[in-house]
Amino acid sequence: MDEAIAWGAFQIGCRTSKRLPLVDALIAAAAQARGARLVHRDGHLAAMPLELVEQIQPPDPVSG
Repeated sequence: MDEAIAWGAFQIGCRTSKRLPLVDALIAAAAQARGARLVHRDGHLAAMPLELVEQIQPPDPVSG
């Protein structure tokens, strides 16, 4: 982590309507800085506006 990612995490947290835990904001900011996609099933990350970081939310696994 560096200052740019920390600042990005702050900005993402400010633009997310629901409370975003710090670790999730840092992960999102690191992905944003690298132009990466987030693949997750995390409700906190799902609350982020889609224009901030590209996201893929796979379906829940089928229990068998």
